[in-house]
This record gives sequence, C-alpha cells and structure tokens, in this order.
Amino acid sequence: MRVLLPLIALYGVLGAHAGSCKSEHKTQKSCDADHVTGGGCVWCDIVDQAPFCTELSDARQWPKPPQMPPWQCDFPPQPPAYPTVTLNNGIEMPVMALGTGGYNDSFAADAVAKALSVGMNHVHSAYDYYNLAGVGEGLRTQPRNSIFLTTMTSPCVHAAKPQRNVTDPNACYTLTLNELEKTLELLDVEYVDLVMLHGPSEPFGYLGGCDAAVCALNRAQWKAYMEFYVAGKARAIGVSNFCQSCLDCLLDTNFSAVVPAVNQIQLHVGMGYDPEGLFSYCRKRGIITQAYSPLAAGEVVKDPLCQSVGKHYNKTGAEVGVRWVLQQPFSPALVVKSDKLKNLQADLDAFSWSLTDEDVATLSKATTPKGQQNGRPSWGCSK
Repeated sequence: MRVLLPLIALYGVLGAHAGSCKSEHKTQKSCDADHVTGGGCVWCDIVDQAPFCTELSDARQWPKPPQMPPWQCDFPPQPPAYPTVTLNNGIEMPVMALGTGGYNDSFAADAVAKALSVGMNHVHSAYDYYNLAGVGEGLRTQPRNSIFLTTMTSPCVHAAKPQRNVTDPNACYTLTLNELEKTLELLDVEYVDLVMLHGPSEPFGYLGGCDAAVCALNRAQWKAYMEFYVAGKARAIGVSNFCQSCLDCLLDTNFSAVVPAVNQIQLHVGMGYDPEGLFSYCRKRGIITQAYSPLAAGEVVKDPLCQSVGKHYNKTGAEVGVRWVLQQPFSPALVVKSDKLKNLQADLDAFSWSLTDEDVATLSKATTPKGQQNGRPSWGCSK
C-alpha cells in the first residue's frame, strides 16, 4: 500500500535542491554554520531560554534558499488531552475538531477561543466559510504549537460562494495556488497542519462519478496542494467529499506519488454501516475518514432512537450520536460544532464512555435521520 510520502521523498519526485539547511523562522534560534557538518544540519529551538538542537538527516533536501519549513522550526508540538490518529505520513491528528462553518468573524473567534480553553485543540476552517480572520483571532489566544489547524480551499467548479466555473486545468491550478496562500494570510499563520480540497469540481448535489474533465481539474488542484505541502506550508494534505471515482483519479500512480491523508465526508446515525462502501475503500488505501455533520444538522439531537439509547447511559441524543461515530470502524475522526462551553465539554466527554456493541448495531441499522444530501457521504458525487 502506498502512503503519503515524507517531504524529502516527495521533493525528490518534484525536483528539489539538495544542500545544507538552517532555521531562519522569525524569532527562533538560527543554526550556526558550526552546527552544519557533512552536508547535514540542525534546527534550533528555545527550551528554558537555551538553544535546543536536533540533528537532521544528511540526505534531507529543501528548495532554494535552504530553509526549514515553518512548522519544523516552531516549538515542539504539544499533545492534546484526547486521542489522536496517525495520518499516512506519520503526523498525529487529534480525533475531534471544532467546526467553524456558518459563523461570522466574531462568532468564529469566540467559538475557537472557547474550544481551545477547554482543551479541544483541533480547529477546522475553510476559505469558503468567509471567517478565516475571525478563526485566526481565536487561534491567537493559545500558543500555535498547541493547536492542530485544518483549513480547506474550494473546487474550481463551485455553485456556492465563491461561485465559479473554471474549466481550464491551468487556470484552475493557478487559482488554487493563490487561494492556498490567501488562507495563510487570512488566518495570519505561516503554516497549517492539514489542508483539504473541499470537494471535486462537480455541481452541488451531482449524482455520479468524476469523469475525465473533472479528473483533470481535480488533478490540477492536487498538483497545487502537493507544491504547497512540499514548501512546508502544510504538514499534511487531503480532500473532502471525494467519492471512489474521484479518489481513483488522484491515486493513479502515473500522476501522483501522494495519497490524500484524509477524506472528510458526512457520517451520522441514519446513514448505516459503511455507506457507498466509501469508508472501507479509504481504509484500504491508508486514507483517514473524518466525519462532518455527525448530528445531521441537529436531527440526531431530537432523534427518538438516539434519545432512547441515551437514557441507558444518562446521555443526550447528541452525545449518543457523537459516540456512535467514534465507534465506527471506518471513521476514526470527526468535526463537531458549538460555541457553548457546556456542549464543547460534552463533546470531549465522548472519549470517557462507550456504547455497547448491541447499541452500536441497533443505531447502525437506523435509516433516519437523513441529514444533508439525502444521507449520501458527499455533496459532489456518488460513485
């Protein structure tokens, strides 16, 4: 099984400049020439006001000018207080993320600050949520190295804002590169931990697979993503709302050496076990599935079955819905959303209890609620 290549291997594929390197990341300690030996290098950080250096491989390659990616030169990442999942390039991603869709800047800033204050340190954002400045404001309430930051950019064919129909692959590639850089600017960060393509270049609600024309656009965007990754501006790259045919396009070894680290798709009680076979498909290829809308836009909260099951555990329907997603074998990650401390703490509490196998099976047989796109995992494809 292919996995997402580490930066050195991918740069070898795309054509990198070999040479020594040193950290020049803002206020971080730079590595002196004395530290560079035999073509290798060290990167330095501050630990108790003193340099802390770690020797790197002599074989590591970087683009000109030789410089460490921002995330390599940041302070060592702080682990979250709840479980993580290992992506296919070795990066640890916190299982639960705070969603920020639908908020304006002030609400986004408040929700992010509250989530971080209770220990939910994975924040999910998107260019087409139009609140990245607010998300960035909330992020600044905690050290950057304590946060796992995810963002997304839009497909080149998009019916909602930003509405566009860019069908030339070269123009699509350029547009994507510009939007990736814009996300960093709006968030006011030098890197993100994960960036995902928000969907295939298909009309919203499309029922079918990715044909050759759509595949060409998806590949153009993925090329931009790979370059962004290699430049050290993202620690991992992935997709959202991609069905099997759309993933097949990216996984063609004649095109790309990079397997998406994550595929974010809808999953909640009422969709059943492994809808469209998409979750098992991703698992076989080393792609982590991350569930969005685990409460079906609120329908799970009032669902009679979820409420009934919850009474056995003294839990709400919402808590049952979140826990059910966590216990699905193909979905080790999810995005929740709230700007209320009580709800955020209840979401995190999902890691402290579990449903019985019998209750999981009962909930997995449910055919309601339907949620978005009539219960399909993706809004942009179905095959």
